[in-house]
Amino acid sequence: MILDIRDLSLEYRRVGLPPVRALNHVSLSVTEGEALGIVGESGCGKSSLAHSIIRSLPAGTRILNGEIRFEGRDLLALNDRRMRNVRWSKIAVVFQSSMNSFSPVHRIASQLAAVHMVHLQSDKKTALRAAEKALLAFGLPSDQLRAYPHELSGGMRQRAAIALALLLDPKVLIADEPTTALDVVIQDQVLKMIETWQHEYGRTVIFVSHDVAVVSEICDRIVVMYAGEIAEVGPKSAVVHSPQHPYTDALLRCVPSLHAKNSRLETLSGSPPDLSIVTPGCPFRPRCAVAFDACATTAPELYPTGPDHSARCLLRRGS
Repeated sequence: MILDIRDLSLEYRRVGLPPVRALNHVSLSVTEGEALGIVGESGCGKSSLAHSIIRSLPAGTRILNGEIRFEGRDLLALNDRRMRNVRWSKIAVVFQSSMNSFSPVHRIASQLAAVHMVHLQSDKKTALRAAEKALLAFGLPSDQLRAYPHELSGGMRQRAAIALALLLDPKVLIADEPTTALDVVIQDQVLKMIETWQHEYGRTVIFVSHDVAVVSEICDRIVVMYAGEIAEVGPKSAVVHSPQHPYTDALLRCVPSLHAKNSRLETLSGSPPDLSIVTPGCPFRPRCAVAFDACATTAPELYPTGPDHSARCLLRRGS
């Protein structure tokens, strides 16, 4: 096990407004070499969970309880200097917007070289050579290595962002919506790059996305999040082909299929709950087609539904 999240709860505090409980008693283990997908709508806690791992949360965030153990060490207990030694060299991130990964006033290769020098104490020539090698490996043309970020297309910037994240060969890569706003061809290329790196070096990937179809392409296991909690977790085949939570089932029904008899795409009505308001019962109940009386008063737990497969639904209690 390379990463072990235990009973993690956090909230965002806002001046003059009630706190938002973004994560609520989340526990999750990730094995070395695994590709784990975290899916859910915006506001369900998936990015909060991912960014908790590298402690890149916004000001005003309060960790209420829990541990995040990486190779046995609790990352939440590390001071800032020790945590900086973990970021990029051990755990790296590909962010949603590649433009935000780079300074607009420095050349791409120079920015990768700076990361190499800071973390490995390498000289400028060695660092620049390593940066250019990484950029070439991830598909950036040789004539664009010295380009500024704004001179690259969105797809090229995202390739450069992947090269930046993997420059120091981290043990864990967190990919937070890395294919958003890319066309399907570039999206497929980006996914294949990440998948190839993961398989070739036996590394761990945590892939965050709102798109369960994308996650199911490259991940071994899927975590479905809703209202700051894990709604369902299990092997990809079990979650995709036999979903045990109504929310997972609804997400899958929203995915277009070439083989569907009905050409109309289904939609999930309503919105995720306001996490600044504490309500009893199941948070998915107002949107659930199979809710019953107990769902209004009883908060479900994660109930086992099969081998390494669990769902937070009262319908699965005692299954």
